[in-house]
Amino acid sequence: MNPPLVEAMLAVLADESARNALHVALLTEPVWVPAIGLTVSRRTSVQIGGAEAGFAAPLVESVPLGIAVLPVFPAEAVLVEGGRDRGWWGDEGALWRKFEGGALFRLLAGHPGALMVIDVARSVPLDAGELASLASGVTSVDERAQLQALLDAGRGREVARRIAARPVYTLGHPRGGMLMFQRELPIFLHLADAERFAAKIAMQTGGQTQHGLVAAAELFQRAIQGKLSLLIDPGPSALRLRWEEMRI
Repeated sequence: MNPPLVEAMLAVLADESARNALHVALLTEPVWVPAIGLTVSRRTSVQIGGAEAGFAAPLVESVPLGIAVLPVFPAEAVLVEGGRDRGWWGDEGALWRKFEGGALFRLLAGHPGALMVIDVARSVPLDAGELASLASGVTSVDERAQLQALLDAGRGREVARRIAARPVYTLGHPRGGMLMFQRELPIFLHLADAERFAAKIAMQTGGQTQHGLVAAAELFQRAIQGKLSLLIDPGPSALRLRWEEMRI
């Protein structure tokens, strides 16, 4: 029988709507991250944690995310085998760090993504928005519900403070510049939502639009200067943040 985290990962591969259950598992189940030894090239690696207690970890290409990201494993044996296939282990042998109860994600806030590896042929990408939610100790669904509740209570500035600490996805206009609706700038908490919206715009305009990952704090500065509202996840349940609320 597979560990709970593996079962949650397999469920996502079968049905994307199972992602919230995966987030719950990631916040409760242990995960393993490979570390690079001194005898292995660090050309494609990233530093996890501070200079003293941190470590260098390898990066792997993720086609869905379009970038090299951190590989994360649901079991030690899977990591050891995967590292052998990829040539990660040098003279020191297999090296790794184990993280319990979502501790890893507190170190990954702001990272562009991660790749949950089931085996050599199967993996589940986590986008920057998912990492930001997990770093706060909540699932993406719970985080969005919290943001909605704050806006409903008239606490837009608190919403702005939370979003300012994370990266968000934006879309470019097919004719150049950033996509905008009148005085509203659409942004997305997750890559999949940005891609679905981009596909919708492409069908309507006949032109392709590209998504980009930006720091929300920098986007706030542009919105304040132009007195623009932010439309978070455009659609029937969009969250709207006024430019006045971004003065935090």
